[in-house]
Amino acid sequence: MRKSAIQILLLLLSLYADAQVVVHNSGLLHVSAISDTLHINGSFINTSSGDFSNNGRFYVKQDITNSQASMNAGTGTLYLNGSVLQNIVGTQTFKTLNLVTNNAAEFLLNNNLSVSGNHSLN
Repeated sequence: MRKSAIQILLLLLSLYADAQVVVHNSGLLHVSAISDTLHINGSFINTSSGDFSNNGRFYVKQDITNSQASMNAGTGTLYLNGSVLQNIVGTQTFKTLNLVTNNAAEFLLNNNLSVSGNHSLN
């Protein structure tokens, strides 16, 4: 049941791919496998009640806010691929295995970002 709800949510998000959105996670959101991809054409807010993990490919075009304590780095890759300055903020460290940055406007760390694997600058 949860998997179908997430698939429906992802389908709805893809329908509005050109719109800038803010995705608020206050529940369970997992990019489950390396073959899974989540694109957010806006900002991502992971609240203190959120349970986010990335074992696939997670693309964010704007800011990331993380308040999830004890976040798992997962086995996936975070892609910061915006065209405006991207801020990493929140009360807790955002964790990822791999990071790919492809943004000429750069990104700004206003919170800790933990990369336990590789960081590629494009």
